Amino acid sequence: ASEVQGDRPGGGFLAATIRLPKGRRLVVIGVDFDWRQTPEWRGLTEDRRAEHYRQQCRILLERLRALCQQPAVLLGTLHHSPTQSFYNQEPFYDHIRSVGYIDLLELHHSHRYHAMMTYSGGEVVDYLFVSPAIKGSCRASDTAAPPVAFQASDHLSIWADLVLY
Repeated sequence: ASEVQGDRPGGGFLAATIRLPKGRRLVVIGVDFDWRQTPEWRGLTEDRRAEHYRQQCRILLERLRALCQQPAVLLGTLHHSPTQSFYNQEPFYDHIRSVGYIDLLELHHSHRYHAMMTYSGGEVVDYLFVSPAIKGSCRASDTAAPPVAFQASDHLSIWADLVLY
C-alpha cells in the first residue's frame, strides 16, 4: 500500500491507496465506528455525543462521495445493523448506499447477513462495499462461518472475490 492517509480527528476510518499494475489504483477504506471506545467519547454529554457521531458520518460520507467514480472499497464495522438509527438520523448504512456504494453481500444474497444473530447475542455488523466504479468487478461474496466463529467474536468475517482490470 502507498499513500496511506489517516482520517481527520473523530473520523473513525483509515484510507490507503494501493498501486496496481499498469498505473491503476484502488482506494481501500477501513472503518471502525466504535465511537464509544474513543477517548473523545468519554465524559461527553448526549448532545456532544450526537454531534461527535454525526461528525464521523459526515467525514466518511465526504470521502466516499469524492471516491465515487474511482475504484474504492469500504470495509469494516459500523457497530450497528443496517436498520439502526442513532441521534435522529437515518441509519448510516442507508447514507452509504445513497451515495452509490454497493453492499457486496446484498449483491449476491437475497437476505441480509448483517442481521443474523450470533451465539453470543451480538449482531453481525461487518460490511464490505464497493464504489459504483467497480460494482461489476465482484464475482462472489459471502461470510466465513467456521465452527468456532461465533465463539471467537460477535462478527463474522466477510470475503469477496474482486476481479479488477
